[in-house]
Amino acid sequence: MIMNLIKTVLTKLFLFASAVLSLFAGCKDNKGENKAKTSLFVTTNAGSMYEFDIVEDKLIWEKEVRDSNIDELTYFSFYKDEVIKSYLDARIVGLERSTGKEKWTFEDKVSPDQQYYDYNFSDVRFVHFYQEPTIYQNAMLFANSHGEIKSVDIPSLKENWIYQSEVPLFSAPQILGSSVYMNIGYRLLKLSAAKGKLLQSYNFDEGSSFPVKTDENRIYLLTERGTVICWDDNLQAIWTFSPQDEDLHINQNLLINDDQILIGSNRLLSIDKATGKLLWKVDFKELGIFTEEKLSEEVTNYETDIRSLVTTDEGFVVNTNSHIVTLSKKGKVMQKYKWPESDILMGLSYENGFYYVVTKSGKII
Repeated sequence: MIMNLIKTVLTKLFLFASAVLSLFAGCKDNKGENKAKTSLFVTTNAGSMYEFDIVEDKLIWEKEVRDSNIDELTYFSFYKDEVIKSYLDARIVGLERSTGKEKWTFEDKVSPDQQYYDYNFSDVRFVHFYQEPTIYQNAMLFANSHGEIKSVDIPSLKENWIYQSEVPLFSAPQILGSSVYMNIGYRLLKLSAAKGKLLQSYNFDEGSSFPVKTDENRIYLLTERGTVICWDDNLQAIWTFSPQDEDLHINQNLLINDDQILIGSNRLLSIDKATGKLLWKVDFKELGIFTEEKLSEEVTNYETDIRSLVTTDEGFVVNTNSHIVTLSKKGKVMQKYKWPESDILMGLSYENGFYYVVTKSGKII
């Protein structure tokens, strides 16, 4: 299936530098089972948003952003019948899920209370970096570049609470049970989701801009150097994984799938979720996947860096700028597909036995 976003292709501004894809199933069937997902939601680095019907292969609605100053990937969440979309300029917008019609806008501003904390953010512009609003009951939780973590009631758009920190925040808060877990660079915070009160904190040595991931009653955090730390819900450290690869670099968050945690960019590492032990490692430069016409040492990270990593029924699939590669759950390369050089792969999702790909030229395939 090929859907060409003609409006985005015609203007250089809307060529995708990056994109987020999310598949959505409308509801459960009359037996209580999840239906196959039928809608594909896409947001781009320009802040535009689209919904596609993947059964009928058609565009349902689009909400374009025409601002040449925006070139940063932002995210979205779902709340009841709404898409909650975050923007770099510190706006959060509620869109009607079925039509894309804007229902409300929340414009975040620095709280007047911050003046009492003696924090200095004068050299930091006020924005929302990489925010995917976290939904807790009827509230949305998010963080801004001036160190504030906030809970806002969605129906009334009134602030429930604000937690002030001393550093710019680059990731979104996450919920586990009735607590909020927030990475603030070199420290993990645990807050009350209802009141925003600090309950516990944990300092770590290596910096991280990634949001924590939660699974069952565990919290996982990936640092910029590839270290993974696992805590219980009381912030007691369970294990720490430190990679031996000195040239490993990280440009995306970890992926949790069943009993594995996957990390990496120029290579892919699988870690046992229970013990933190390395299970397997894949180095795309050494496999000959990208070396048909080059020696492995001539292959650059640009060619092999993982842009997307998702789970499938049989294992995992990754895409780089030029290839789609499927792997088994034991890290064995199963299939590979080289993308035409005239375009670049930006993002990928998988559902119902199909792959959905966004390219830089504005195509969804």
